[in-house]
Amino acid sequence: MPITSDSMENRVPPGQVLTRKFPVTGEISSGQQLTPENYRLTLSNGTETEEWTLDRILSLPSEHHTVDIHCVTGWSRLDTGYRGIRFSKLLEAGKVNPAPGQRFVRFEAYSSRSHDTSLPLELAMSDSWLVFEIDGKPLDPAHGYPLRLFTPSRYFYKSLKWVRLIEFMESDRLGFWERTSCYHNDGLPWEEQRFTDAAASHPDELRKLREADDFTAFRAGSEGHRVFLKASMDQWSPISRDLSKLHIKASTFRNADLRGIDFTDANLTLCRFPGADLTGAQFIRTDLEGADFTGANLTGAVFHETPLSATRFFSSKGNKVQGLTAWNGLAISSPSGLLESQKEYLNSLGVVIR
Repeated sequence: MPITSDSMENRVPPGQVLTRKFPVTGEISSGQQLTPENYRLTLSNGTETEEWTLDRILSLPSEHHTVDIHCVTGWSRLDTGYRGIRFSKLLEAGKVNPAPGQRFVRFEAYSSRSHDTSLPLELAMSDSWLVFEIDGKPLDPAHGYPLRLFTPSRYFYKSLKWVRLIEFMESDRLGFWERTSCYHNDGLPWEEQRFTDAAASHPDELRKLREADDFTAFRAGSEGHRVFLKASMDQWSPISRDLSKLHIKASTFRNADLRGIDFTDANLTLCRFPGADLTGAQFIRTDLEGADFTGANLTGAVFHETPLSATRFFSSKGNKVQGLTAWNGLAISSPSGLLESQKEYLNSLGVVIR
């Protein structure tokens, strides 16, 4: 069922699942219409700035390479062909370069939340590209058209879409996902550097969440909102069944009583649900990238417009396959990013995906 072979498995880092798709991760849009005419890329070292048009960038010598992509949410795409311009070649052709002592570089995106990431300058010079084609075709808007960063040796959140600013710095500055979700600042897939060691939520904050009878103060957009990371939600039976807009990531809901829970607009990326009872649970626009429902009861659960890239409903080790414990009435409609092997498994259970 999984699309693997012995040779491929040697190329897949720990915790990853193979896909032939190119799932969309993070923002699906820059929030504006970027065109070859209005696109601008700015380079800055703090005292000097330089603005590049897309035509000028694309006039530089480009190269085609094939690499494996590894996303922090758990999917890997092997043999991805891309065409782009070496970051180092851009600097050679321009007027603005790092000033003495500037050992880091920050990349900022055209996006509503001004996503950014940073890299050691030495790494960017050796392993970063400004990419405009994937698999022989121009980038589509959801994947960063007209220009995105590629740093193949790192998890994919280090490959920023819609790059608009390149800024040289003396001291490092954590990027968007590193600040908001404690993603690891190095992001080495083969060392499984997904989160920092300090990512786990504080016990007192977690206790308040588990004991709350109203989650209004914890929801995204509220003054007290925060992201709960690496939390133990084992055997949790929430007093309120409205968990909408909560952000609980990379956490474990082992044997939790989540019957009838409303997870609308929640973020549960990389969460695990072994033995959890999710009968009648509502996953409406819930971010479930990398979540694992192996061993869960999904009787009557509803998934609608949910990001499901690298979401797992079964897992396999050797010839042993473990899947859902119950699924009667499970409804999945308009998902995005569902991997081939997972769709095949759900279809084998008789689950119709609309």
